[in-house]
Amino acid sequence: GLQMTILGKAEPRSMVKLTLSGRSYITEASFDDGSFRQQVEVPERGKYTIESFAIDAAGNKSAVTKTATTYNTPPSVVFVSPRDERGVHGVYEVRWLLKDPDGDPVKNLWLSYHRGQSASFLVKNPKGNSFTWDTTKLETGNDYELMLEANDGFATSSETVRISIDNTPPALGTLKIPKRSFTEADTFRVSGFASDDLSGVEYIEYAVVGDTEQVSARAWK
Repeated sequence: GLQMTILGKAEPRSMVKLTLSGRSYITEASFDDGSFRQQVEVPERGKYTIESFAIDAAGNKSAVTKTATTYNTPPSVVFVSPRDERGVHGVYEVRWLLKDPDGDPVKNLWLSYHRGQSASFLVKNPKGNSFTWDTTKLETGNDYELMLEANDGFATSSETVRISIDNTPPALGTLKIPKRSFTEADTFRVSGFASDDLSGVEYIEYAVVGDTEQVSARAWK
């Protein structure tokens, strides 16, 4: 079982009786401020009620106090994708790892996203450890949070990652070409710019495409 220490206060020098799972413990409140501490044993995982009352030197008994407690290690949830502070777009596969340290079955699993004060539920108890999320209709922004919550019947744990959603393509400026015609010996230099307000530009892909008939008619030897 689990050894747990209970702290509390009662009338100074009164006797305090605690009962948990059918076992009773008696301790004395301190002479100075009435504080007390008592170690108790919790036999196994589950929900319990701790009952306590105090008896003073004259034999007067206080009312019984009931305190609910739970002995349990909540499930562990971790996002695999997306990671914190990353961006998503389009139809995105959200993936996670889920484990309960006590071996308890996970009763409920919730996936939701939040933006400001608003929250939107995505799915409850999905099959497997992934969910396909269609973000195409969501506004672009870097202030989204994705939350995963898991409950094993005793306690709930959660994992939250901050993400940005960007479904707007980058802007590509007009290319500047110094020469409109060139020969095989020329160095072909082109300049331009690309920008993206949220995600930045990761790379630029380009290709030189010519008119097939015109190119075949030229001598490039």
